[in-house]
Amino acid sequence: MIQIVRDLAPNARFAFHTGLLSNATVAHGIIELATQIRADIIVDDIVVLDEPFYQDSIIAQAIDRVTEMGVAYFSAAGNEARQSWEVEDGFVPSGQSVSGGGIAHDFDPDPDRVNFGQAIGIRGPTQLSFQWDQPFASASTDGTGSASDIDVFLVGQDGKILDRGADANIAGDALERLEVQEGEEFLGFLVIELISDPAPGRMKYVFETEDQVEIAGFARNSSTILCHANAAGAGTVGAAFWRNTPRFAISPPEIEDLSSVGGTPILVDDQGHRLEEPVIRQTTSP
Repeated sequence: MIQIVRDLAPNARFAFHTGLLSNATVAHGIIELATQIRADIIVDDIVVLDEPFYQDSIIAQAIDRVTEMGVAYFSAAGNEARQSWEVEDGFVPSGQSVSGGGIAHDFDPDPDRVNFGQAIGIRGPTQLSFQWDQPFASASTDGTGSASDIDVFLVGQDGKILDRGADANIAGDALERLEVQEGEEFLGFLVIELISDPAPGRMKYVFETEDQVEIAGFARNSSTILCHANAAGAGTVGAAFWRNTPRFAISPPEIEDLSSVGGTPILVDDQGHRLEEPVIRQTTSP
């Protein structure tokens, strides 16, 4: 990215900070670039799916801090298209379980039917992040964490559990992750199980890559601009083919189908308390 910008602005000064290691490393790097390097503009193109969807992470909080200092901050929207599932009306118990220790969510919106498996095909590699509308202890200034414990499972067509995300969530983060490695293929079902009450309200999962996954059953095609790309201070940049831009008489630019889309609400404040009203931010431009 620095090489591309240098071609356009060869006299500009550049600095780099890693976006790897941890959320704390990224947040600290943002503050360092603004305060020690005196950067006027900071740009990132990383996706960190263990940040909260419904609350500002420590990375998002760092972005807001530097933009209040006058720094312009730009983040990549991502290429997740609408590879996301979300329900706003809460967990619906199906009366079924694949683990024997919880109750599976009923994905079927028809109240007369029960379906506790979301049909999914995965060609790998990809990662799934599943979250719900409760606080992250890692992002809350008073340490408030999740009240619920929820697990997610990949279940084969034969009913066998192939992978699971089963962290202990209570007083921790409202998050479960699954990862499919290079070369792995999967055709089966995703199952969400409530292990410990209370049942959450809004729930959401998103896959990291757009072309490796097909959500075949009960797909909600919801927002995929998430985490620090959804920060109040971030200018979030979507993808547009270069020939579909104002330089070629296309104005506004035409967003690519693969580009992530916005609309993810912020439901929890930095202290870990539920907001009275959801905050939906419009920060995206191609």
